[in-house]
Amino acid sequence: MNMLQKNFDKAIIKFLGVNNAKFEFSGFIYKNKKKEAIDSIGLTLDISIESVKKSLENGIDTLVCFHAPDKLGGKDFITKEIKKLIKNKLNLYKCHLPLNFADFIGIHSVLCMMADLKAEPITFKYEGRKIRGGEYRILEQHTLRELLDKLKKVGSPYARIFNHEDNNKVYKNILISSGSGFKKELFEQTNCDLIISGEAKHSVIMQARDNGVTLVELGHYYTENAPLSIIAKKFEEIIGVSVKFISIPFLEKIHDFK
Repeated sequence: MNMLQKNFDKAIIKFLGVNNAKFEFSGFIYKNKKKEAIDSIGLTLDISIESVKKSLENGIDTLVCFHAPDKLGGKDFITKEIKKLIKNKLNLYKCHLPLNFADFIGIHSVLCMMADLKAEPITFKYEGRKIRGGEYRILEQHTLRELLDKLKKVGSPYARIFNHEDNNKVYKNILISSGSGFKKELFEQTNCDLIISGEAKHSVIMQARDNGVTLVELGHYYTENAPLSIIAKKFEEIIGVSVKFISIPFLEKIHDFK
């Protein structure tokens, strides 16, 4: 089964929901004008030369990218190479925050499911907007050890802990998200005592310390890539077109100087 390019936006809305992150652009950043039909879809974390090549090798004609620019207009070497590779061969589609925020099948909700954590989306104000689904609140209380036992199911090879001293402490107001979800607004608006996410900036770590909030950092890549593999399967079930998860290894090695 296939679909037409002009119907793809509707398929995304059917899958993710109409109200998710309308304030951010989602859509085609390149269309193959020589082929209107979409027969095979790829879902990947990052637009890159490697993800594009792997998509073409797998016979994919539309690549949905989580991290991508709004326009493919850059003049740098990588963008030029991508343009050469995809010309008349591959549609590129950006879908970022809607994939994060969607109820039940967004990255945040799937991340909670993978870690066997009961959670629900919260609403908070960020950069002048009310955001729902940008963070999830865990509905149970946990010690740090209990949380880490669950979070290891996500597949990250490590967890970095900031501002934690008492191993017997039971955390009562825990938030979780993927990527760069450590936001200073959460300290001010949610009364949280622990936040789990992918990547923490130094300034936010220090603000968390001042606010008495523990941070658990699992790695930006790990909190987003693994959930996408599950989302790809669900996407195929709902829209009826073949969807393949295009995973690009994250070449990271942790060296302990101790």
